[in-house]
Amino acid sequence: MSAPCRSLSRRLDGFCTYPVSYWGFVSLLLITAMVTYGFQLFTFNLSVDEELVEVFGSNGMALNWLQIGRWFLYLLAKYVVPYPVVPTVPVAIFLLSYVAGLFTIFYTWSGKFTFRHVVASALAISFPSLIYQLSFSMNYGVGIGFFLAALGFFLQLSTESHRRHFYSAVLFGCSIGSYQSLLLVPIVAFFVLALTSIAGAEGSDLRRISSNLLRQFGGLLLSLVGALTFYFLVWKGLL
Repeated sequence: MSAPCRSLSRRLDGFCTYPVSYWGFVSLLLITAMVTYGFQLFTFNLSVDEELVEVFGSNGMALNWLQIGRWFLYLLAKYVVPYPVVPTVPVAIFLLSYVAGLFTIFYTWSGKFTFRHVVASALAISFPSLIYQLSFSMNYGVGIGFFLAALGFFLQLSTESHRRHFYSAVLFGCSIGSYQSLLLVPIVAFFVLALTSIAGAEGSDLRRISSNLLRQFGGLLLSLVGALTFYFLVWKGLL
């Protein structure tokens, strides 16, 4: 096994044991999600999604997602959850995916659990605008898309192997195919990493950190260009 592959394997091993090692942090994420959105999880609200599914059928709704470029939602609606107008399940999938995406990003940032992560996670999960997303039956697809974007961000920054660009591009492309705005997830996550990395750095350390961040950002942009190419190719191929 090559050195980059061994490095990625070690990072993946650490990533897989992270929820167990920091079970308190993961429990906090889940509890915060339950406290904030428990009423959505155990109630059933009708939205425009339910109305459209009733009028056009589940296949017609899936085709509607495909027409507007959300081909990953189309594939989920067609082959995974063909009838999403049910209570509990879509919201539960969204919350689990969102929590998984958050601790994936936190692990990528530092690989450890700190009080700052507690505060950041509570704010991220309880952000008020998410309640509007949860009111739609297809919210589970957006949650999965968020997790894929976070996983792509993790792979992008976890190894020097050139393969990371391919893997990240595919994950980012599927994420964009779920909800186009999720393109911003890896970009925002990287800028937060950059700001926390250079805060307090001086002299040679600042130059070294800045150089490394610029190199990583260039790699991220390359993966995002590949993701957009993959996204449009798949979209046009499914139309």
